[in-house]
Amino acid sequence: MARSPRLALRWFTRRVRDVTDQLDPHYAAPGRHWLTDHTEHERARTSLAEGEMYTLTLHDDTARYVLSARPTGTTL
Repeated sequence: MARSPRLALRWFTRRVRDVTDQLDPHYAAPGRHWLTDHTEHERARTSLAEGEMYTLTLHDDTARYVLSARPTGTTL
């Protein structure tokens, strides 16, 4: 559990990196793009700060990876 949207995004970024590292390059491309998309990171932070869930889905031929973060109601 992260204490703020910023920390949640840091956790989320690590998870995206973990998943993309395991995918073939073709399937990893959307996740690698997400890792450098600062506009999307800001949108994710804003969504979390406004109490909304943020989700990113990555996939390959055999699996779908749905990464999500949501506020818990505790903000420090």
